[in-house]
Parts: sequence; structure tokens; C-alpha cells
Amino acid sequence: MVALLLLLQASANAACAMYTVKANGALTTRPAYTLVDGGLIKSKARAPVGATCDTMRPTKPNGKDLYASYDSTGLVALCSKQ
Repeated sequence: MVALLLLLQASANAACAMYTVKANGALTTRPAYTLVDGGLIKSKARAPVGATCDTMRPTKPNGKDLYASYDSTGLVALCSKQ
């Protein structure tokens, strides 16, 4: 049972690692937002470029990229597939 849980957790982590916070020119951060009813509300927070995005939480598509959570606060940032 424990082995199965560890396997499921590893699979979930692998799925989440497919997207990271998208590069933003020479900047090391990009704007963060709150995702509410499919809309984005700009936050004062900034997301670190390269942070792993959690695609298991609600996301908002944006062309070939998507807005997804990048940390435990629930804020989202523009993420790109790696």
C-alpha cells in the first residue's frame, strides 16, 4: 500500500514538472495573478522564472502556454511546457 502511494505521488510530481514559469526577458520574475472564475486578477506578488507549475490545480489556457499555480499560495503565473 505504501509503495502504491509513493508511486502515485511520484507520478503526480512528474506530471506537474512538465510546465515551469515562463522566461520574462532578462527579468528573474514575472507577474503573478489570482485565478477567480476563469479570470485573472493581478497580484502584487511575482513568480520566480523557472519555478515548477502545478498543472493538477485549476489552470487557464493561454495559447500554447497556460496560467498555473507555482507555489503553495495558490497564485498563478504564465507557464510554458518544458
